[in-house]
Amino acid sequence: SYFLPRIIGRGRAAAHLLTGKEISTQQAEQWGLLNEVVEEAELAACCRKHAKELLGLSPKGLRLTKWLLNHSQELSLSAALDREDLAQSYMVADKESQQAEVAHPGSMLGRPGAFDTKPLIKSVNSHKRCCDSKTQICLHCKK
Repeated sequence: SYFLPRIIGRGRAAAHLLTGKEISTQQAEQWGLLNEVVEEAELAACCRKHAKELLGLSPKGLRLTKWLLNHSQELSLSAALDREDLAQSYMVADKESQQAEVAHPGSMLGRPGAFDTKPLIKSVNSHKRCCDSKTQICLHCKK
């Protein structure tokens, strides 16, 4: 009753939850409940393939992305965009993430060279300076 309406919409969720009607594999895939459908014999190999892809990415980037996804429902659009901007700025300046980007070009930052990272790094450094100070309100993010 909590997740289903957020994923497939209130009307579809109500129709299935109130009647107990099952959701077919085809419907689940169309509605975004499934990422991929594979034969049972291929399941282990498919899981290993996805795990290997995730292992090649920045752990910090994955944690930040997971946090943003888990908290997006609680935030206004403006707050969510601010958090995403700050997360991207942090990841661009982070050495571990830069190494992951070199190993997997385009995986985290879009197309290589698609944008200049210097303003983002400057933004992170400014944020770090003001938030590390003894002020009660951050002058950079106004929090």
